[in-house]
Amino acid sequence: MAIRFTKISYIYDADMPYFHNALKSVNLEIAEGRITALIGETGSGKSTLVQHLNALLVPHLGRIEILDHRIEAGKRNKGLKQLRRDVGLVFQFPEYQLFEATVLDDAAFGPMRFGYSKSEAKKRAADALISLGITKELFDRNPMELSGGQKRRVAIAGILASDPKIIVLDEPAAGLDPAGTKLLEELFVSLNRERGKTIIVVSHDNDMVYSCCDDTVLMANGSVVYHGDTLALFNDRTLIDENHLLVPRLVELKNRLQEKGFKVPSSVRTIDDLAREIAMECGS
Repeated sequence: MAIRFTKISYIYDADMPYFHNALKSVNLEIAEGRITALIGETGSGKSTLVQHLNALLVPHLGRIEILDHRIEAGKRNKGLKQLRRDVGLVFQFPEYQLFEATVLDDAAFGPMRFGYSKSEAKKRAADALISLGITKELFDRNPMELSGGQKRRVAIAGILASDPKIIVLDEPAAGLDPAGTKLLEELFVSLNRERGKTIIVVSHDNDMVYSCCDDTVLMANGSVVYHGDTLALFNDRTLIDENHLLVPRLVELKNRLQEKGFKVPSSVRTIDDLAREIAMECGS
């Protein structure tokens, strides 16, 4: 098991009269080598939970085991530099991570901090940027001059360049056009299937979650209300209605086709797969 949360609680402004109990005795295990989504309404605790993964936040109660690392409430936790090398976190707002003078220098900052030579760090940064559609013509630009979607991809590249074992992305598709979102989905799958990376994605984009995430954690009011197979979640009408989830468009289309008599396997999760199934049925 890559990650285990045991009775994790976290309170914002704990000593103030307007405190907010963001996480409430959360127990959760996230499997290694899979793509896992965290979903739920705004304020459900998703972003707070993932900020515990590299000790940006430390729990008020409970403990977290991440690979060979352990973080416990009330204790002085050691080895945080190695933890942050093993767990790369991309923030929801890319401006929080962009501060160097050029795009290439920004993406190379992480690997240089973790001990790579300047030349090797820049090579890793260039490879990561290109994999995300950032062309060489942009390498010498100030990252703050880029579009919102480009800034997000540069921030992600800076994490990929350090080659972490676990990659955590908070709302990675925000600000991206459909083509950029598709590129991101393909990258997640490639990093997971071909390089064995554990991917954790916080998202409100249920279309993306349905398309590429193996497992989904559904949160509400600081607690986990579902953890399991993504396809099973979006086929559970009760859970969908109780938690006000938007149904992925592909699921809506499958449901309508089934109402018309088409036999659509529940395992279908992309529009290309759905088109093949319909073509096979119509040709039979």
